[in-house]
Amino acid sequence: MASFAQRLDWCRRTFPYDVSDFEAKAQQVIFGWAIFDHFVQQYPKASFSWILGEDQFERLAYWEKIDQYASRLEWLVMKRASNTYRTPEGMGSHRLLHSSCAFRWAPTTDDFENVSSTDIRNGTAPKEWIPESIRKEVNQFYESKRDSKINA
Repeated sequence: MASFAQRLDWCRRTFPYDVSDFEAKAQQVIFGWAIFDHFVQQYPKASFSWILGEDQFERLAYWEKIDQYASRLEWLVMKRASNTYRTPEGMGSHRLLHSSCAFRWAPTTDDFENVSSTDIRNGTAPKEWIPESIRKEVNQFYESKRDSKINA
């Protein structure tokens, strides 16, 4: 796998947003509430969205201290082809009972519902999954990793 620094560089070159390295600098597990608190302190007047995959969305009710921040941001959920736009169990119970949580499904095409970092690393992903601006570099990087495993 590419190092965090390499993946961060690819993201910064691809997306027109400020991509933070806050989690990496911590050098320990950082829970969602701590990430949210960090950015609220840094940008107190901002509105926040949290992008996550459907697999993590289904576990959201069990995230540590979720009631402290779930209702303070919008959750943008990336659908996976294996599921069908359903609200996960626990969104109206367990720890989220006291804070309704705004979420919406991210607009995607069928091509992107199965995006898999594993497929990208294995060289089996459709080329459209990797932004054109970094595609050649990403493919060369993972191809060299695959070649070094074969030759080892």
